[in-house]
Formats: sequence, structure tokens, C-alpha cells
Amino acid sequence: MGRRYLNNSHLVDTVIGGWALTTLFRVQTGQPQIVQPNNDPTNGAGQSQGIRVGDPNSTNLPNPGKGAVCATQTRTVNTWFNPCAFTTPNPATGPNDLAAYGGYGRSVVYGPGYNRVDLSLLKKFTIYREMALDIRADLFNALNTPAYGQPNATIGNTFGQITSTRFGGSGTAGETPDARVAQLSARFHF
Repeated sequence: MGRRYLNNSHLVDTVIGGWALTTLFRVQTGQPQIVQPNNDPTNGAGQSQGIRVGDPNSTNLPNPGKGAVCATQTRTVNTWFNPCAFTTPNPATGPNDLAAYGGYGRSVVYGPGYNRVDLSLLKKFTIYREMALDIRADLFNALNTPAYGQPNATIGNTFGQITSTRFGGSGTAGETPDARVAQLSARFHF
């Protein structure tokens, strides 16, 4: 406000001058997940983890069998990580068989990261004395960046696949829009 445009015209200054643009940029790395077998090889003794046999981001891995289909490409919705990088621990042979618990600390995979740009354009129009009108336009997820959910980390048919969006849940997460959303608002002060 206070600047004049187009040869000091009051009408043009009222319409064009005094606008404010705000930007909010959010970024987050992928969340860690522990790979788990689809059965309990410890026979109910505790929580087991998958055994890492290769780099989860590599596409050049031998197929360990057990129904796994190796990925030809990673970091996609269908194969976020290579399912052939993990195998199920062998069943326990006795109460002290630690091999059935899997590879603790080595079976962590990271889901997709998240970034989002929100924009707001706003202006205050003074009408008369204390009366004013605030106009605001908001654009949430301005670049329409997809927000993928976590990949399936349980060894099985959809192992390594992303089947949902980050904000597809219920409560606050379900109310947060994933796609681009525009909002226009006005507030009158008197």
C-alpha cells in the first residue's frame, strides 16, 4: 500500500497496488518402515523381520525365489523398492533359534518423501474510516505434486507397492487435500 501506479491514478492504485503474496514450502524425507515376513517364523515368540539380501534400490539382483518378482525399475508406484532385496527368515527350530527373528536393523526401507507449495494472494481495501474489506485467494498444493503413501512392507503379493496416497486416511489426514485446491475468501471489517 502507499505506492501509486499508472500516473498516480487513485482507482488504479486501489485495484493494483498493495497486494501481498505469501508462499509456504513444506518438504519431508521418506518415513522408515521395517520389512516384515507374511508369517511368523518364531512360532509366536516375538516379532520377526525380513532378511535383507541386497540393495533395495538396485534392479540388478538375483531372484531369491519364494514367489518374489524382481523389479526392473525402483522408485515407482508399482515397485518403490525391489522385492528381491528381502527374503523371509527360516522357521524357528527351537526356543533359542535367533535366525528366525530376521535381520534386525538391516530391514529398514524408506517410503517416498513429500513436498508441497502453497500460495496465498491477499489485499486489504479501505472503504471508509475503520471499514475495510480483505480479499484472499489461496492455492494449496499449487504444483499439484502427488503425495504417495507408504509402500507395503510385508513380504507377499503387493510387497514394495504403493497402494494409497498420504492423505487417504480418516480424521485430520483424510481432510487434508492431496490434489490442488483453490479457495477464495473475503472478510469485512467495521
